[in-house]
Amino acid sequence: MTIKFPFLNIKQKPFELFGLCAVVLFILSLVPFKQSSDINFHDTYFVFSIRSLFISCTVLFLFIWMLYLLTNKMSLSSKLSWIHTLATISTIAFLLMLPSGIISLNDSPKRYYAFAEAEQASFLNITTFYSAMAIILIVAQLLFLINIGAGLIKWALRRA
Repeated sequence: MTIKFPFLNIKQKPFELFGLCAVVLFILSLVPFKQSSDINFHDTYFVFSIRSLFISCTVLFLFIWMLYLLTNKMSLSSKLSWIHTLATISTIAFLLMLPSGIISLNDSPKRYYAFAEAEQASFLNITTFYSAMAIILIVAQLLFLINIGAGLIKWALRRA
């Protein structure tokens, strides 16, 4: 027996994945994590809990989902929506898995974190990974703007 949800039609509305992922991330934010994510930016050191990262990504996914709900009729292409949805969700999933310890780019254990040799060897890998993920995320958001902008122009030309 197959359970069908009439409000969740992912084939025609890929943006429904944002709402689904927001619910999953909110549930994951309730799980206690011992790890934290730290960002060293010049001489400033930012430390974020994994829970706060999950909650902020939940808010981001809900925001994008609501934008799609408002602009669904004006989108130009379903394929662009699919590309934007999959690129955004997969990029943020990789970025969330890295600090939570699910995947690791660093070969050395955490107890050797203070040694410069162990830190410098993996610094390039981590920086390259974060840069690539940031570029993919920015391109995906530009695709969303292009999809909505071109769809809005097409919608306005049809009305005129």
